[in-house]
Amino acid sequence: MFTSSQRRTVRSLERDAGCKFEFVSPPTVEEVLESSAEQVVATLRGVHPESVEFFTPTAQKLIEEQGTNALAAALAHLSGFSQPPSSRSLISHEQGWATLQLTRDPTYSRGFLSARSVTGFLC
Repeated sequence: MFTSSQRRTVRSLERDAGCKFEFVSPPTVEEVLESSAEQVVATLRGVHPESVEFFTPTAQKLIEEQGTNALAAALAHLSGFSQPPSSRSLISHEQGWATLQLTRDPTYSRGFLSARSVTGFLC
């Protein structure tokens, strides 16, 4: 993350390192959840088969009672998401805030957006 005034420094780093940085936005909540689930699945692959045997009867009972929801609940819990993710700022990660990115439509011919037009939009 960098400010527009630091863009020149970023470009200089690219030149010095001899590479091009890929500029991406922060991950969405969905991307975080998906990545977290993939991490848990990778971890589960490392569980020893003898340990799995101890839990198989309970797993079968849960599947009979709840179907795939039982596995989904286990994955959510192991991922640290027992509760639904809350709205957070993508910049500060502060709970209850949202991050908005305003971009100018290239066909918009009136130049930059004014503070008044942005405030009106947000209201």
